[in-house]
Amino acid sequence: PLQADPVPGTVYVYSIIVNVTANDMETITRDVPLDTGRITLEVPAGSQRTFEVVGYDDGGNRYYGGIATVDLSPGQQVNLNIEMGELFYIADGNPYYYQNQSQEWIIDFPAYKQYNPVAFNIYKMVNDQWVLETVITNFTSMVDQYNVYTYTIKNLILDTTNYSYSLSGVNIYGEGNIYDIYLP
Repeated sequence: PLQADPVPGTVYVYSIIVNVTANDMETITRDVPLDTGRITLEVPAGSQRTFEVVGYDDGGNRYYGGIATVDLSPGQQVNLNIEMGELFYIADGNPYYYQNQSQEWIIDFPAYKQYNPVAFNIYKMVNDQWVLETVITNFTSMVDQYNVYTYTIKNLILDTTNYSYSLSGVNIYGEGNIYDIYLP
């Protein structure tokens, strides 16, 4: 059984979804009813079962989340505490991809607060599906006088002639929304 604590009053979650993934099983996806916060899952025994809980805002954006990985033995019942927090969210529009005067390829995008990203996922559209292209862990950030954080990924060459790309930020609570990357 899974039991969700009540959502804090400052968090605006309109739906909650749980995904359970592992290399040797099909993904399990379930909605968590907001009125009870309770569901029961049967998950195949095995190692590295990843439980991802995502709360969505009223616009369907990945807003609040948590993630935990556990090994499960046959017949084992587990109480799994998953700490949740705000997921990475881009402030306005989408990331911009361009070449600067130093001939460095750059993706820039702002966020209204510090979400402490540990990585950014770059996806490529292949046969009408987003496929993970690369995980970026080398990036810079700066904050301006209005407390807007701007993240910069340098020297990333994308084939924008033949493919569309998108980007998401990942922090300790999971992966945030996925945003299309635009050319300015």
